[in-house]
Amino acid sequence: MKRFVDVLVPVCAALLSAACTPPQKDAQQNFDLMKRISYNSVTEGTGRYGRGETNKYMLTGTGVVVGDKYLTVDHVVSRYEKVTYFGLSTSRIPYVARRERTYLLSGTRRIPLEEIVNDRALDIAVFRIPREYCDGVCNGMGVSDLYSGVIPLGRDVMFIGFPAEIGFYYRESKFAGMVKKGKEYNGRTIPVDAIAIYPSLITGDSGSGLFDKDTGRLMGINYYNIQTLGLVKPIALFEPYLNSAPTIAYRTETAPVM
Repeated sequence: MKRFVDVLVPVCAALLSAACTPPQKDAQQNFDLMKRISYNSVTEGTGRYGRGETNKYMLTGTGVVVGDKYLTVDHVVSRYEKVTYFGLSTSRIPYVARRERTYLLSGTRRIPLEEIVNDRALDIAVFRIPREYCDGVCNGMGVSDLYSGVIPLGRDVMFIGFPAEIGFYYRESKFAGMVKKGKEYNGRTIPVDAIAIYPSLITGDSGSGLFDKDTGRLMGINYYNIQTLGLVKPIALFEPYLNSAPTIAYRTETAPVM
């Protein structure tokens, strides 16, 4: 009888554990999950430095929608350096004549975005989707859908970048550690503590979201490479802009884009 119990207990424990473990999503399910909130953007602008000639340009980018906010990085939605300025009036831009307008692309729709923050030093950008354009684009995500706390080394992560502008492609990686603020690489200083993942990102991944593979929670926004490591802006940098706060003009000309 004792031998039977000794065998039965671990078997029951294993079955109970399996019953309590949520089913793992496959790659297609994970791709579909991320694709539902991932969108491309296009920025049309004109600008000139000093007395130089005015030129027209267009930038394309990638980002994620959380609620009615579009999160991305500055270098895919803006070309020019800016000055730090807070206020509800038009921001001042010395030495640069600049006009930019960013649109979110949803199928055949081209949705104008309202800028909340475009920070060149931190390389983050947040836009509001106007209420009249929210249908089919805005979602019910909020702070509870963001990853918080310490990230264990080796944690499985996933993202769908937009390499070479040929479409969204699914990839997996692992959390490799944190790259500390102030570290220098190729003459550039990293402006904030950044999530490092391995394998790395490639051109076209900037602005796409990084997600925890187990929970599906948004961990950050992809933005740069250091050799074989991909760097990701922690989602905590974006949280202050997810509430319905008044739109402010926030600009900076300090620190290069990373």
